Amino acid sequence: MNKIGRRRALTVFGSALVAGCPTDFGPSDDSRPRTPEPLEWTVEDGPADVTADPDERPAPGSWPMAGYDAAGTGAAPAENAPEGFPLERTWIHTTAEHVLRGPVVADGTVLAQTAYQDSILFAVDTDGEERWSVTRDDLGHAAPAIAGDTGVVPRGYLETGEYLDGVSLSDGGRRWRHELPEAVSASPVVAGDTVFAGRGFDATALAIDARSGDLGVRLTLSGSSIEVVRVAVADGRAYVGVKGSDTDYPNLGWVLAFDPNAGAVEWVYPADAPVADLAVRDGSVYVVNREGLASLDADSGELEWDARDEEIRDAESVAVTEDTVFAGSTERVFAFGTDAGDRRWTAPVGGSNVLAVAGETVFTGGRRLDADTWAFAAFATEDGRERWRYDRNARPTGGAVAAGRFFVGTERGTLHCFG
Repeated sequence: MNKIGRRRALTVFGSALVAGCPTDFGPSDDSRPRTPEPLEWTVEDGPADVTADPDERPAPGSWPMAGYDAAGTGAAPAENAPEGFPLERTWIHTTAEHVLRGPVVADGTVLAQTAYQDSILFAVDTDGEERWSVTRDDLGHAAPAIAGDTGVVPRGYLETGEYLDGVSLSDGGRRWRHELPEAVSASPVVAGDTVFAGRGFDATALAIDARSGDLGVRLTLSGSSIEVVRVAVADGRAYVGVKGSDTDYPNLGWVLAFDPNAGAVEWVYPADAPVADLAVRDGSVYVVNREGLASLDADSGELEWDARDEEIRDAESVAVTEDTVFAGSTERVFAFGTDAGDRRWTAPVGGSNVLAVAGETVFTGGRRLDADTWAFAAFATEDGRERWRYDRNARPTGGAVAAGRFFVGTERGTLHCFG
């Protein structure tokens, strides 16, 4: 939709009162930290059009963003997965750097970057042959994404500023740059020709044009101690997960439903704990935080069901299929029914950093519950039966299932490929 006639460039101010939610989202126990102000926001319009209703799933065999698709379901079709088990490692790519962000995969290209100083952004073919790599004196804050033939890469450093770069997948050359006042904290997701991302401690969700880097719309939340950690896009809305800082507001979190074309926050759900991840599927928003797992009605924000117990309180990732929602903690993966939240099984390998479904298999990476080691593993979605495990001495940091392979990055800057 062209923005001329839709609404002029403007700034819209809002608060939770507009959405019909209470102004005090803090817990009733006064001994716990509370938010000092009602949750408020501004909406700023930019020159670019916004697409928030993706009508296509990722191309067959690809995994182009951290949560697989714009809705963050983390669930790809069976054709993405390896054909049989046990898996064998077919290649390894080593950067000799710390903490791999990604990987993401599209059109035979695997894109990933490392964190910390002298960050390395690199592309390899799915058979492991390196195409190119770029080293810069800056940071890789979050996983990249792929939009067509462009990689969308969060980067920045104190001396150079914070930004999103659009780079060519063929040679890594920069096509555009969108400068930001704060680092990207929510990995970018691609919905059509629009990239959605979240910024850090100015608590902002924004949409930009994937072809030019121009701003489409920006939602900025009040408060200096809250952070946008996840954005998922479905059915014309951007669903924004927010956490309070670990030091100031460790018991606060929200989910907001934002219509980027209308510039309106439709509802706010007070999560009572920092949101870690969310995904949207079939009219429900699935949220994990330090209280457990919750299912919300995507149209109203009303709670449909929740699952809370001590075991799942450290869950940090979520993935959802048609009938099962998976939550990954440091040492376990849990499976729940989407209709009522009934627990179906628990697997003894963590999935907080790697949780990816392809067909009838859950691929995961985390700490083993029964041993002091890390592992990559695969479990049957139906009953949690272990299909494969590969023990490692390095923490997994990201994963994707694409082109018949399982790609896993680690904290030591290595990218493993299994098939």
